[in-house]
Amino acid sequence: MSAMFQISYIREYAVQLTNLIINLPI
Repeated sequence: MSAMFQISYIREYAVQLTNLIINLPI
């Protein structure tokens, strides 16, 4: 697995996690 692919995967995961937190009902 290339480092570039790992970075892209981690960034995509971080974006989805951020969106989930933002959309949580508070």
